[in-house]
Amino acid sequence: DTTALTRALIIKGAKEEKLTRDETIELLMRKNYNLEEAEYIYDLEVGAAASPETPMEFRALVESYRRSQGLEYKDIPTEVLEASKKLSELRSALSQARARKAPETELSQLQADLAIAEVEVKQIKADYGL
Repeated sequence: DTTALTRALIIKGAKEEKLTRDETIELLMRKNYNLEEAEYIYDLEVGAAASPETPMEFRALVESYRRSQGLEYKDIPTEVLEASKKLSELRSALSQARARKAPETELSQLQADLAIAEVEVKQIKADYGL
């Protein structure tokens, strides 16, 4: 199917950074995808190529899909994604610190930072109705 082949070539160009996001979406729309479908294809095949790492990054992909299908959706603001990433990084840092038997002062600081980040993420999500 030439449509699938052309789509694959467009996505390949985007992944190799030969095409910008806007150029990729424009080309996909020329292949008869609507704007929402083209954005979803880009988000899934180019943007998520690094693989989502946080629950909110997965949620952003789901919301992008819902939008592409004409379903009710919610945009996930960058602020929420960044806060979620920070939370994941702190969880990982605490886990690694425990594994290497870090001093209690370091563990306590990481636990405090994690507790603050958890509250911040909950608040930001609530602010955006997520």
